[in-house]
Amino acid sequence: MDGYSICRTIFKSDIQPTFEGQLLLNPSLVAEDKVTVSSDITANTDFVKTIYGFTDSGIEGSARRRIMEVAKAYLDSFQSPRYYTSQMRPQRKRTRQHKAREQKPLIMFSGALAPVYDGPTYSCVWNRVIYLAYGRLDGGDFFVYNTALYVTVLGDGVMNIPALYYPPYQDINDDILPYGSPVADALALGAYLATVHFTVDEVTGEVVSPISLYKSALPGERGSMYEVPRSDGGFVVPIINAEASHGDDALLLELNGDIHKWGADFGILPLDAATYSNKVSLDSIVFDVSAWDLDLDAADLGGLETHRFTLALHDRTAKPTRKPTLPRTKRPRTKPTRKPSRSPSLGP
Repeated sequence: MDGYSICRTIFKSDIQPTFEGQLLLNPSLVAEDKVTVSSDITANTDFVKTIYGFTDSGIEGSARRRIMEVAKAYLDSFQSPRYYTSQMRPQRKRTRQHKAREQKPLIMFSGALAPVYDGPTYSCVWNRVIYLAYGRLDGGDFFVYNTALYVTVLGDGVMNIPALYYPPYQDINDDILPYGSPVADALALGAYLATVHFTVDEVTGEVVSPISLYKSALPGERGSMYEVPRSDGGFVVPIINAEASHGDDALLLELNGDIHKWGADFGILPLDAATYSNKVSLDSIVFDVSAWDLDLDAADLGGLETHRFTLALHDRTAKPTRKPTLPRTKRPRTKPTRKPSRSPSLGP
């Protein structure tokens, strides 16, 4: 493959695969002050992407059950879980056999990292920062939602959050559109496809630009995007990305997140991942590095290759894994199903 990545860095490899279907050669993860994922790529590789997220992410109760029910429903109906495609990734993947357990693994992904290509080498860097949304509840004090946003790093500090938007005249609440419900439910209620854009300091992760919201011209339709001023009001629903296991399958789902009021009080808070994990009792994060040969279907041999690494957040070590990390037996609940919890210690 000879071309250019979305970051305009040279993407060229003449390396031949050592076995049929190979796209990545010796992928690795190095965890220091920042986390670096890298791999050489073969001549058949067209695209590489790394996403990361927390294992068994503290989602409990009705929210967890809802996500697991959605996964089961998709498998039972052989229906694609992907409704909103802000980035490329496989819609379904098989896991290796594993023993039955009381609680199926759940991974809530927190973002996708900007790719850098240097000849036959791919790499990306994570600065150990995640992002939360904050606002005011009915004109009261600021509060912070405890669920991390899914943020795509586009490069040079530019960030993008896939989302949905409702105008202020639509009555949207947690009873109508609960956390973890399918994006199809939101589209059926007249949601606009949307994106939230902002720029951060690449060293500290601090937001250094105004936060902008863009929506599609018509509900549920792709195409041109138009800016929504904060003065217009309305509601923003970030799209969350989850991997839910059911039986021997693991599905990547795009689901509805928390409902936020769009206005002067809406903001995004950067937080160190170790601090966040301490608050919600998490201790590991996964990195999935995937490569595609776009001449083939992802289900074909050589169409897709994925490697997973598990990083212990506190001892800063990583190891490759072949299956989702086993969940702990008990997690504190981090996402109320109705009103968001106030978190003064996490506030802006």
